[in-house]
Amino acid sequence: MSRPTTSIRVPVKKSYEMPSICCTCASQAGKHTKKVFLYGTSQSRRYTVRLDVPVCDKYYRESRITLVLGILGGLILGTATAYFIFNTPLLVNYTLAGRIGLSALGEVVGLLVGSILADWLNMMRKTEKARDWYVSHQQPVKLGSNPKDNKTGQKEKSSLVFRFSNLEFATQFRDKNRGVVVK
Repeated sequence: MSRPTTSIRVPVKKSYEMPSICCTCASQAGKHTKKVFLYGTSQSRRYTVRLDVPVCDKYYRESRITLVLGILGGLILGTATAYFIFNTPLLVNYTLAGRIGLSALGEVVGLLVGSILADWLNMMRKTEKARDWYVSHQQPVKLGSNPKDNKTGQKEKSSLVFRFSNLEFATQFRDKNRGVVVK
């Protein structure tokens, strides 16, 4: 389900002031933040923007649960994969170091697959409303494309466009950072 977004154009700066509300639900922000890395290009220039957006305590708890489930799921799957690789008869001709190396690779792959699987299962166990909340918290802000300058017809380099999933957060972000709403 696609959520409506609010686009705000702000001047390019090294850092941006953040509202004191949660970036997705607009409730009072807790003491934690979500690090959001946004990547974009403007003509031949590439840039990375890092924002520390405030989150509520409910979001922080949910993200921690997902992280722990991902790590546990990954460790279980990774350990099973490493055990299978280390003890498989097909690798009997490998040296001990070779089998340990392949087992370590199996552990890493299992950790990645297990964490993705745990994240997916965590989302599937939720109701539709909770899934929508979860998805909105995964990417509360995105980088939009810069509008073209009316005089030159080229994209502006002195501003960035952020797309927020929460209108109240977007409005406060606009006010704190001299931004304007982009239609």
